[in-house]
Amino acid sequence: LFHEELRQGIDSGTIAEVGITGSVDLERLVELSPDLVVYSLIGGVADSQGKTIEDLGIPTLGLAEWRENHPLGRAEWIKVFGKFFDLEKQADSIFQSVSDRYEDLAKAAKQDTVKVLTGAPYQGVWYVPTGKNTLYQQIEDAGGTPYWTSNGAFKVKPSDPEAVLVQASDADVWLNPSTLHSLAELESIYPQASDYLSFRKKLVYNHSKHMRPDGGSLFFEEAPTRPDLVLSDFIKIFQGDTVSLNYYKRLKP
Repeated sequence: LFHEELRQGIDSGTIAEVGITGSVDLERLVELSPDLVVYSLIGGVADSQGKTIEDLGIPTLGLAEWRENHPLGRAEWIKVFGKFFDLEKQADSIFQSVSDRYEDLAKAAKQDTVKVLTGAPYQGVWYVPTGKNTLYQQIEDAGGTPYWTSNGAFKVKPSDPEAVLVQASDADVWLNPSTLHSLAELESIYPQASDYLSFRKKLVYNHSKHMRPDGGSLFFEEAPTRPDLVLSDFIKIFQGDTVSLNYYKRLKP
């Protein structure tokens, strides 16, 4: 958890902890008697757990913003919460501001041929996103060209790292190699990293500019609602201007 206000709320007891997806303390939840439980619809466990909570007489709302193909579609989910808190006008205004800035940035971005690699191997497998998805959309809107993009439905394809190397060794920029902070760390878990042009040119970037030692990440907590800031980072990265990035940073040697 990154945001200080939420951390202080948990420490003081004004925000209660009830567990994580798949392991919710149902007795504690009943004791708290919330007006609504909001949860993500990622995976069957979350869905069945939501049904269990409903059976206890507690209203639930399952979120599926992660299914959106466009980053603005994901950000627009703020309107859902605007309705629940009777702040529809404010939510609409916030979204419109983000949307306008995103569109302005996308229109002004240079449509270069920057080839962009994303991700990294995990336990010997490279999970490659394919089809329409928010990350690839932002890369394209920033003037980059992601590998494995298509007009098909979004899915994650388990791939052999050697196959990825064959296809993407000439990548100009490498984004999101796990939660690593240095090229040395990346090479230690993936020795073939130095075979990539982007690695040798030291053009590897991660969304870890603002992280706490315990893993709390501003990117994961805020970026889905601020695709304009992510797009701004990508445009600067692709154009070689990385002085004032919002979420990303260049991996140190």
